[in-house]
Amino acid sequence: MQRKLPNKTVYYERGLVYQKMGNHQLAIADFNKAISMKKNCSQSLFCRGVSRLHISSSMETMYAPDKHANCEPEMVDGVENVRHVCEEGNLNELKSRLPLTLAIKDFKDALQTGDENPEIYDGLGRCY
Repeated sequence: MQRKLPNKTVYYERGLVYQKMGNHQLAIADFNKAISMKKNCSQSLFCRGVSRLHISSSMETMYAPDKHANCEPEMVDGVENVRHVCEEGNLNELKSRLPLTLAIKDFKDALQTGDENPEIYDGLGRCY
């Protein structure tokens, strides 16, 4: 018996489960697989954007010096070590902005598929 390969729906649905569990890296990986199978999949683009937005928010918290109280001690040590290697501020801004920039692109790509879902506009609005 020949085994059937997973389709985009399987990856999309599993990505949603990972997203709800707060594991946005695994969610993004599954949304990427779904998008690779169907380029104009607005649902996967939107959900990948949401996960990237969550990661961006987490990184802003992690790299903001006044918010270290909310981070685990190991994360604070890692951030402080990175600061010694690079100019203060530049790397922090770059690291916190990259997922946000990618989220904006995902939301815009989702809109270009012709999907007029208000949640896509809401996601895009939360980026600004």
